[in-house]
Amino acid sequence: MVIERSRNEQQLTSPFHVRSAIPTQLTLTHSMKTLYSIIFGVAVLGAIAWVWFVNNPSNPIRLITEPLYLQNVNYEYQKGFFALYKTTHADVVMFGDSHTFGINWNEALARQGIINRGIRGDITGGFLQRLDDVVKLHPKLCFIMGGINDLYSNVPVETIVKNYIQVIEELRKTNITVVMQATIYVAAERESSKEKNAEVTILNNKLHAYALRENILFIDINPYVCDNGYLKPEFTVDGLHLNAGGYALWLPEVEKALKSNGL
Repeated sequence: MVIERSRNEQQLTSPFHVRSAIPTQLTLTHSMKTLYSIIFGVAVLGAIAWVWFVNNPSNPIRLITEPLYLQNVNYEYQKGFFALYKTTHADVVMFGDSHTFGINWNEALARQGIINRGIRGDITGGFLQRLDDVVKLHPKLCFIMGGINDLYSNVPVETIVKNYIQVIEELRKTNITVVMQATIYVAAERESSKEKNAEVTILNNKLHAYALRENILFIDINPYVCDNGYLKPEFTVDGLHLNAGGYALWLPEVEKALKSNGL
């Protein structure tokens, strides 16, 4: 009996029992820590990926939910500068897209009091959202040009005309005289130039008809810089934007409009 009890005691107090329990517990603890680390790492990476995805201009959710004009990265960027500028009055505002943005109108016309409110890539829907940038300057004249970015964004011609008219009506409510300008064709080298230029023709015809009905001055420089409905290569840097030679033919038409309005 003593011998048996001693053997039982030896079994109960055997170091092998103690040693077998400790490594198992340590292994479980280490495994849990590893699992938690993996979960935490995945969560962090997921959060980073989500922030990037949401703020990426080309992500599908943003493209579906965000207004088209805000998908242009230049829109908010340039609006920030407009808010920064201290000018409170201008005789003339040039309002539009990259064609308007692309030149210093004061220097080109040797004048003062002309403020540029063009934004590269902007569409007529964007024009509607930033009319205050024009109105708060209390100009006598506002030159408007746009439409080509709308067409390349597959905005229907009828929608462009509707936006254009709404812009003009809002400006005229504040006693601003509007000068409409025809949308400029793109060069043959430009993607989908044939289809888009056909739409430009339709758009310009509708805008011109509206200008005639409303007794609004309408400037069309296409006859000077285009041939057979295509922007001439010698007047463009990329098939869309005018070079200095193109602006040189536009400026006299703007000068005529300024003088006809007493400026």
